[in-house]
Amino acid sequence: MKIVIKENSAFGKFIGYLANENQTPIKLPDPIGMNATRYTGEKENIIKYCKRDALVAFDCTQFEILDLTK
Repeated sequence: MKIVIKENSAFGKFIGYLANENQTPIKLPDPIGMNATRYTGEKENIIKYCKRDALVAFDCTQFEILDLTK
């Protein structure tokens, strides 16, 4: 599983999401109550939230972080 971080041109700072091998966002399953698929803010917080949700939803602890920012 990948964590992709990009520039957030609309509001500043960064946007990130959990992604598959094709860098396509992964939809988090119901009924966990996690319907957000993208996170905004500081890189550290985005990574923290993505890891938390991946652990709860998919029992995943291995990540590749793709930082696509300048």
